[in-house]
Amino acid sequence: MSFASYKKNRVTSLDDLVNQVDAASPQGKSYEADPLDWYPTTDKAGNAQIVLRFMPPLETEENTYFVRWWHHSFKNETTGNWYIDNCLSTLNPSFAEDGAQDPVMQFNQMLYKRAGKDAPDDHPLKKQASQQKRNVNYRSNVWIIADSHKKEAGVNGTLRKWKYGQGMFNEIAKAMKPTKIEGAFEQTDPINPFDLIDGANLIINITTDPTKKVNGKPARNYEYKWMKPAPLGPEKLMEEVWNQLNADGPDGKKTFSLREYVAPDKFKTYEALHKRLVKVLGFDPLKEQNAPASAPVAPQPAARPQQSAVTEDVPPWDTGATLASAAAPKGEEKDWFAQ
Repeated sequence: MSFASYKKNRVTSLDDLVNQVDAASPQGKSYEADPLDWYPTTDKAGNAQIVLRFMPPLETEENTYFVRWWHHSFKNETTGNWYIDNCLSTLNPSFAEDGAQDPVMQFNQMLYKRAGKDAPDDHPLKKQASQQKRNVNYRSNVWIIADSHKKEAGVNGTLRKWKYGQGMFNEIAKAMKPTKIEGAFEQTDPINPFDLIDGANLIINITTDPTKKVNGKPARNYEYKWMKPAPLGPEKLMEEVWNQLNADGPDGKKTFSLREYVAPDKFKTYEALHKRLVKVLGFDPLKEQNAPASAPVAPQPAARPQQSAVTEDVPPWDTGATLASAAAPKGEEKDWFAQ
């Protein structure tokens, strides 16, 4: 599909996109680092400013503005082993009876049940389940307009893939469904952040206050501001970006495909995940005779082992953490997304 066709056929109504965001909002194979991945990073003082634009869906991935998946990441100090894997709940959010449930979530549900619904949050079993909870990830394609920390690295003016967490997703949802204030002199109009023509650029300001500490580190503040809706740029630039977004890579696959990140082959089987969990814990937690009456040595959500070339401090949108908390839907483990 040409850029001219995109302009003619693009969805100017927010209805379909709002439905996707509402559905994703809270109520295999492990991913390997991609050279096109982009992560917001800061200067030595812990400050940065980024301006970016979210991209529309590929022509072959209609209505896929973003993808969402869950993963578990924790370390058991007794065995020294890490559990870092995608969660099968991604493939079966409703937990239908088709076998696609996740062993870590089953174990966490067991821990919560044995702790009792009236147990305090610092109960050992509840603390362990919290440390083993699943974390949420989102991924979108973005056009980097300006990155103050990477302006010399050839990043500005390029298409990138961005993995972020619930906090950033909340900002997208707020832009599409702004709060209406009764009696206000000026109301904020909803925007479609994923549109090349009627969308809006996003400014992210990252600042660090060395006088305040969070978990022993200087406190960072993230501010988001949507600019006024406007085309990404001249017609020629938008056409070039659109064509690049839809281009095939050397392997014949779409370079900027989002659906590949939630394809079934990115998830290990239940049996493989169960086997890994047994190795990490040193016992089979799902066997009734092994079910803990009191907490086994709790896993530690400590610093993850390095799995990519990214060595800078990882902001909350890359860890699956969020700037806001949300209650887990019924039938799931308690799954807080707060830092």
